[in-house]
Amino acid sequence: FSLNINTKLRSTQALFAMEVSTEVGKSSHTAASFDCMGGIVPFCMATLSPRPPVDDNNLPAGGVPCGYYAVTQVNQLFEDSISPLFKVQGSNFFELVSREEHQWKLKEAIASVITGECSFKKARNIEMITLAESHSGLPIKRHCDWTIVKGQEDNELLLFGDLVTEHDEAQRAKDADLVDFFQNAPIALHWLSGEGIVLWANQRELDVLGYTPEEYIGQPIMKFCPDEEAIVLEIFKQLGSGNTIRDVPVRFRTKGGKIVNLLIDSNVKYDDAGKFEHTRCFIRDDTPRKIREAQAQLLLDETKRSLRMLDNFMSRSMHHMRTPLHVLQTSMDIVSNDLANILNSIQQGDSETAMSLVIESQQVLERAGNHVLQAVDMIDDITDLSRLDQGQELRIRHESIDLKDFGKGVFVGIAVPANVEVALEFIGGGPPYIYSDKSNLTKVLRHLLEHLLTEAQGHKKRNVSLVIGHTSDRVNFTLMDSGVRFLSPTTDVQNPPADAKRSSIERPLPLIFQRYHQELIPENIVDLETAGNLREKIEAGINSHRINSIGIGLPLSHHLVRALGGDLRYSARPAVTTFWFSLPFNDGKLEPERIIIETAKVTPPNKRARFVKVKEESLRKIIPEHVASSGLKALDNISVLVVEDVPMCAKLMCNLLRHLDCSPTWAENGQKALELLSKDPDQPMFDLVLMDLRMPVMDGLTATRLIKDKLKLAIPVVALTGDTATDVTEQCQKVGFDEICHKPLRRKDLIKLIEKHTNIAG
Repeated sequence: FSLNINTKLRSTQALFAMEVSTEVGKSSHTAASFDCMGGIVPFCMATLSPRPPVDDNNLPAGGVPCGYYAVTQVNQLFEDSISPLFKVQGSNFFELVSREEHQWKLKEAIASVITGECSFKKARNIEMITLAESHSGLPIKRHCDWTIVKGQEDNELLLFGDLVTEHDEAQRAKDADLVDFFQNAPIALHWLSGEGIVLWANQRELDVLGYTPEEYIGQPIMKFCPDEEAIVLEIFKQLGSGNTIRDVPVRFRTKGGKIVNLLIDSNVKYDDAGKFEHTRCFIRDDTPRKIREAQAQLLLDETKRSLRMLDNFMSRSMHHMRTPLHVLQTSMDIVSNDLANILNSIQQGDSETAMSLVIESQQVLERAGNHVLQAVDMIDDITDLSRLDQGQELRIRHESIDLKDFGKGVFVGIAVPANVEVALEFIGGGPPYIYSDKSNLTKVLRHLLEHLLTEAQGHKKRNVSLVIGHTSDRVNFTLMDSGVRFLSPTTDVQNPPADAKRSSIERPLPLIFQRYHQELIPENIVDLETAGNLREKIEAGINSHRINSIGIGLPLSHHLVRALGGDLRYSARPAVTTFWFSLPFNDGKLEPERIIIETAKVTPPNKRARFVKVKEESLRKIIPEHVASSGLKALDNISVLVVEDVPMCAKLMCNLLRHLDCSPTWAENGQKALELLSKDPDQPMFDLVLMDLRMPVMDGLTATRLIKDKLKLAIPVVALTGDTATDVTEQCQKVGFDEICHKPLRRKDLIKLIEKHTNIAG
């Protein structure tokens, strides 16, 4: 292929176009022809092919093609002046024509050539959107004169164009400034055609997404928003309706495959005829907003959980307030009945019986008073913890404390499970006295001791020791729960045995030593799922019915030890838990000694010797129909299983049941109750079960579910609890309790309860 061009033809574009068309028609290598002409042809050249192909028989009315003419090839001057091929290849050439009237003019010229009306046709002053790299690919409008001739293939067109260069150097300088302003702006910007094709994007947008111009421009925008099709379509719907969109969140995929959150602001540029020309889209990084949104959601979730946990805390507090009220109410019923019997005995001259009833009444009132004092102590603990959490200082009242007498006094009134041996151990070498606040020090040790005893309940044989010794100029207080003795009297506390030291892990204070709401919004956790799992774990622990406390003993101990001049620590290894702290002391010497504490043991109430009393009228009425249906069992006393972890409550309830001529049995938790009920399921030994809810080892809800579902027993189970919350009532109904009663339970209500569930009145 060769082409001889007379230089005079450069001024006659039409004649040159016909010669080029003729020579190209002779060649079967059109691409090679364009490459060869790239350096010598002074015109912009392009090849267009119809999509779908059209012929003379299917032209639209008026003979003007309105189909899709795709750009297939261009020469070098076209790429330098109008657009690189990669941006427009396969796209509709008419989309590069910015005005509708100019598109119509160009289509008329094309129709004249296709129908053979003329061999070539010129379309002058066509306004084009140029995307040339000479101005950074920014869409710039330029006017061109186009000459259209037929190509080699049917309906293929060759276009030759001259740029209309009417702008002077000053105008070009202004254009360069404008191009730089948009191309290097600090905010990402792109233009889209009506079909969603990226016409142009500035460098900032390319940097954000990581694409090159060849990879991004000329592509459908949907290609980069694979998961947001519905949103993108809605955006175009809004824009097509003439609306401006602001702050619309869309996810884009970067070249590296990462999904980035972006915000889009956009409106539409319309031509003079009001036709959609292109969009003007600004995009911004949406990550900070997403982080704020996630933090706000986390804060909202934590606030809701905090409220639920606060409700649970209040429910437990009310439960512990109702327990002493229940004890007090039961005691008043017992004492009232005893006073009536005392008066009757005095009238009958039976002074011995009257005296025994007086002694029993005194003991009942004393126990009730102790429970009321415990409730007062609990209220004081809540108040102290609240003040300490707020940063208030504790007023310390120092006094001289005899360590031996003090150590023994710590155990007074402590309920010790049957499987636990408690001991007080002194390590000699230091003074027998300490100068500190006796009341607060006692409170700390009792809270720690009660925590260890609660954890040890239900396990095999355990040993809980309080060890008091010395190191340097301080007194050490150590509480340990283990299966063996902690230290011998001659052991140096500074050098514990190798087996005790091995695998022991000293830890910072666990979360249980912090106020229960302190870790609700951890500053170092921003992941919603991680924080949510942590909160659910804490909430599940607080809501557990196996925990029969309000959970303030350890946090209060942490504050009190610091106020006394120490630092509460703990260590843990398999089956062994140790708490310790040290306080300053004064001069003197403490002798080594180990004391086994016996007085704190708790025995079931039905094993205690009963006082002689005048029996009331029997609760059970002998009904012939009942005897006929139950046989001799109808003549037996009503057997009631009392499931209660608070010994005082259990004692008073058993005492009251005996006054009503019933046979009570005590189980300290749900596991013990199941063991008693499963001994002979075919012939149950109990007529009624009174079940508390909050108990260690196994709570009342779990125990009742197993009684109903696993053991399949028809024994009526009545919930007797201090919890009055609606959700607790719903849980009881779901588990299958036959009735729910709340503490305090009056004597007359207990009588009605027994009559209802044992059919004693027929």
